[in-house]
Amino acid sequence: MAPGPIATPIWSKVGLPNLVYVVAGSGDPRLPATPLTEADGEAILDLPNVESVMPFLAAPVMARHGNIDHRTEVLATSASLPLTHRWPVAQGAFFTRADERAGAAVAVLGHRVAERLFPRGESPLGKHVLVNNIPFLVTGVMAQKGDLTGNQSTDDWVFVPLSTGVQRLIGKPDLELILVSVHDVGRIAQTRDAIHALIAGRHGQEDFQIHDGTARIQAAAETQDTMTLLLGCAAVITLLVGGIGVMNIMLVSVTERTREIGIRMAVGARAADIERQFLMEAALVAGLGGVAGVALGLAGGAVIGLLAMPVVFTATAIAGAVASAVLTGMVFGLIPARRAAQLDPVTALASE
Repeated sequence: MAPGPIATPIWSKVGLPNLVYVVAGSGDPRLPATPLTEADGEAILDLPNVESVMPFLAAPVMARHGNIDHRTEVLATSASLPLTHRWPVAQGAFFTRADERAGAAVAVLGHRVAERLFPRGESPLGKHVLVNNIPFLVTGVMAQKGDLTGNQSTDDWVFVPLSTGVQRLIGKPDLELILVSVHDVGRIAQTRDAIHALIAGRHGQEDFQIHDGTARIQAAAETQDTMTLLLGCAAVITLLVGGIGVMNIMLVSVTERTREIGIRMAVGARAADIERQFLMEAALVAGLGGVAGVALGLAGGAVIGLLAMPVVFTATAIAGAVASAVLTGMVFGLIPARRAAQLDPVTALASE
């Protein structure tokens, strides 16, 4: 029995500004999910501003070459994938529209699949791989794209013509998703509306979802702005707490060093000299704390880079962090410094 389609491929969750996504199903679990069809994609291709259309189906498969097995996923799609998704072929060539029409048993391997099935660095081009025990001739290998979310990867796919995938691997022509690329991104909203009207008219109901890459990018940007605001608020609170801590330390220092201040004044130190001394000490205390914080941040970033994802640090950000700490120390050290500068020399000398 042919395996059924699986969840939407992960790159459909990553917005590209030139793409419109037409997804099967209304999103309402109470309503039946009506599939999209290849004819829907052909109709979309005739609309103005449409550059290419990429329908696809996906299913889990077992790929094999020689005595090496690799459990992966097959993507049955059209020859327009490299154009629609701006994804070049690294070796060989992608299958053609003629291959689609003929239902040819040809395949293009993702970068990771090629590495797993051909571990000794030999070229997969012209070789046959078994996909669910069906031989496919390898015509190309896609350029490496990398992991996009979680532990999934666009590199771990086998690409076959849509007609071939339906007939030999998946068994059902029901499309999960149609990706549409546009010529003019500035008119993507009008193109999206035209696609919406076309599919609704063809299906007689709104049994699909449609959105474009710009909306996804805008939503991601808004999320990033929110996170930036939250992190900024956390940084301000941290600086405020740290500044209060520096001020308390310096106030205690003034109290404990009252006699020292009196002696300095008695030998000719001016109030401005005393104030400058304590401001420099406050800045030094805060600056050392900033340097320690930067060191901890670099160490934490290195650990995260080893365990999860790389963390990028810039010299500007590091310098800004240390400068902010020093400035905070000077601002909150101003009150203790002025209190020290305003002490009466006689009273200060008489203190114990």
